[in-house]
Amino acid sequence: MSQEEIVVPKGWELKKISDIGHIITGSTPKTSNSEFYGNDFPFYGPADLGSKIEIFESQKGLTQSGLDVSRVIPEDSILVQCIGDIGKSSIIKKMGACNQQINVIIPNLDTVIPKFVYYWINSSFFRNQMIQNATRTTLPILNKGKFSNLPFFLPQLSIQKQIVTKLDHILGELEVKKKEILSLIEQNKQRIDFFEKNWMSYVIDREIENHPKRKEWQIMALDKLCSKINDGVHKTPTYTKSGIPFISVRELQNDTINFQNCRYISESEHLELIKRCNPEYNDVLLSKTGNTIGKLAIVKESQKFSLFVNTALLKPLKNKIYSEFLLFSLKTFFNKKKNLSKIKTSAQPNLPINMIKKIEILLPSLLIQKQIIQNIKSAEEKFQSQKKQFENIKNNYESKINYINHIQSSVLDSAFSGKLLN
Repeated sequence: MSQEEIVVPKGWELKKISDIGHIITGSTPKTSNSEFYGNDFPFYGPADLGSKIEIFESQKGLTQSGLDVSRVIPEDSILVQCIGDIGKSSIIKKMGACNQQINVIIPNLDTVIPKFVYYWINSSFFRNQMIQNATRTTLPILNKGKFSNLPFFLPQLSIQKQIVTKLDHILGELEVKKKEILSLIEQNKQRIDFFEKNWMSYVIDREIENHPKRKEWQIMALDKLCSKINDGVHKTPTYTKSGIPFISVRELQNDTINFQNCRYISESEHLELIKRCNPEYNDVLLSKTGNTIGKLAIVKESQKFSLFVNTALLKPLKNKIYSEFLLFSLKTFFNKKKNLSKIKTSAQPNLPINMIKKIEILLPSLLIQKQIIQNIKSAEEKFQSQKKQFENIKNNYESKINYINHIQSSVLDSAFSGKLLN
């Protein structure tokens, strides 16, 4: 912004940042010297700034030796991030040091109140000044020289005190309201996350494990319920830029196959591979190696694809079991820790095909299977509806947060235009 565009409130003086205190940039003691680092003095970094106006501690610390080779920063200095997220700031309430990503204002307390300086730095006018004067590289950088020459509107100390008192009150109340809304968002998010992880397991267990007629169901091994159980190719194929999708465990997502980022093989190689393992509509896929054992998917796509060895293919017998019921039953099986403990006994767990064939599940009639599938799908639809409602609530809350941020910014702008005390 040019000099002509700067409008200073009546009775205030136009100064530079360097006129109101001593400006320094932080430095970092040699990280290879462990004697420099400890918990005796704070060593402030960008991660410590911004969450609170006044801070008393830092994530990292220095010993006396580390402080001796650093630029010491006294209490009530204002720290301003000058690289990356330019303008993030806080007032320190404990003497220490900071790294080179921070410009420091050590205020002349006879001239300015530290909180007044903090509020000025967070005004939209000053933030725009910082951004406009930053050097554009991979990350924006505002060096000490340019920072020192940025403008500062200086009223009398008595006026500063009145403005700080009023801003503390107004912005403090707005911040309390914002924290209340953020807390509500977080609480709702935690509930949704919990239900997303546990809801379907609960519903499946309710419908299968706790079914009133469960004791009447047959116990049957998978090899009696499937026409074929095998796994994909045991060697890494030759990948191509396009062609036939080649599916492994990573593509099994949310009980379906995600083809978006899959690898491809040629048509000729695919024709060779499907002689061993040919996935078809309504087949069930099962992850059989590593920490992903038990991930499942039902083939609901008509497009051709081949499978890697880490994924097993189960072809349900249509006259005995529905694909969805097989998937839900296997979810129940793999959710039981005692079943997983039998499999995950090595550094690289593996579920052999012969073991998959011997997995036993409880089998009701096709009619009851169909009812259970419908009940579980209805529960899933209900959950998705509740999740959508939460997203709407979250969006509403976030709009309120944005509105509060706008009000806070307007209040700061009002303060430094001289209107707040009128």
